[in-house]
Amino acid sequence: MAANVAAVRRIADGLGLGLHELHLHPLAEGHILAEMHLKFAQEVTLAEAHRLAQVFRQRVQAEVPQVGEVLLCLEPLSGRMEVAEAPPDDITRSLEAFLKERVAPGRLLSTWVYRAAGHLHAAIRVALPGAWPLPRAYGWADVLQRAVLHEFASLAHVAVEVTPDGDEEGAVKEQAAAFGCLDGPGAAWYDRNAKFSTQNL
Repeated sequence: MAANVAAVRRIADGLGLGLHELHLHPLAEGHILAEMHLKFAQEVTLAEAHRLAQVFRQRVQAEVPQVGEVLLCLEPLSGRMEVAEAPPDDITRSLEAFLKERVAPGRLLSTWVYRAAGHLHAAIRVALPGAWPLPRAYGWADVLQRAVLHEFASLAHVAVEVTPDGDEEGAVKEQAAAFGCLDGPGAAWYDRNAKFSTQNL
């Protein structure tokens, strides 16, 4: 499936088409239904968008033999660019302090708080042990995201990106303790005064 997704995206990129919401569904006899959204400039007419979509559809079916059917939703690109504005200094400092109390030294790679469309957003990048299974890393990031949203009601959205640090598998237990989390996506998040979990955040 991953190779099919990469091939479809490569074809869209080659035609200069924006693509998102890509889903692959198995059909009979080993074929696949590829469902996705294609984005076009706002000045493009329906006829022009359909013509380009047909070229894309034919390329996909020719170059990715497993794809038997292609369902395309055509939509315009947003006509408005959101300009990020500087956030208040106090929330940036407070968020950084909050994260440094909960993330082991050297693991917090970057913190970015910005304002767009009248709302505050935060982007956080953290290094986790590379030997962790992906579900565990995803669960850890989810717990961190929920903890930040719980603590900072003024944030409309929080994104947490985790990147591997190359730790060997033998260090996983030690790092798990340093990060204050237990096994799996349902792990509890601890701080000095309260115990949070994915159920009550």
